[in-house]
Amino acid sequence: MKLTTFLISLLFYRSFGISILALAHSIGHLTGGHMNPGVTFLMFLRRQISATKMACYMFCQFLGALLASSLVWGSTAKLESFGDADSVTRPPFDLGSTTVDGSISTGNAFLLEFMGSFFFYFVIAQTALDKRGIATSMFPAIPIGLILVVVHICLIPFTGCGVNPARTFGPSMVVCMVGDRCSDVVGSWYWIYYVGPFLAAFAVAEVTMLIDTDVEGDQQVSGDMGAKHQKEDTDEENAAPQA
Repeated sequence: MKLTTFLISLLFYRSFGISILALAHSIGHLTGGHMNPGVTFLMFLRRQISATKMACYMFCQFLGALLASSLVWGSTAKLESFGDADSVTRPPFDLGSTTVDGSISTGNAFLLEFMGSFFFYFVIAQTALDKRGIATSMFPAIPIGLILVVVHICLIPFTGCGVNPARTFGPSMVVCMVGDRCSDVVGSWYWIYYVGPFLAAFAVAEVTMLIDTDVEGDQQVSGDMGAKHQKEDTDEENAAPQA
């Protein structure tokens, strides 16, 4: 029974990574495939998009989360029971809202969301943004999907795994609009699902810029040394006596 539960959970975790992989391949060439306000904020900090475009992206992301959560509610509104459960909450399963487990504190949850978002965004920055990476010649969506699976495996038991402010916003707002469980999905810890990812995006932008600066500096030094040696070789050849 435990093995079956584990396998089902593993498939559940993988669904997030597979979804982002498929969507990135589908619309990445059209919009960049952000689908995450934290990623959009990272793109803005890395000067990949303007402030106006960032605002438009975020508006669409939060709106899309609301519409998607409304569709989930509409598809399950009449669900009376599921599996071993004799009854389900209203809306069913709180539409997958992210909540903090009672075994950890708000500070613990914030740190988990920050770290999960940081690793997720770092992989995005080093694969989709860094044109020198090996993923540019292969499939950058694959490592992005894989890191999202890993982050979900680590975070779901504790925070439900946000790492995407829109993913938290959509279900929680629809639950508050159609049910009586608003206090269960919007608690005193609610802020971590927004502050954590946005702060992680800022940290990733700073770290990757620092990495780029060091790499570019090393390349410049290597180029200068190579040019110097080439000039010395040329001078020696010119100075050699002619036979």
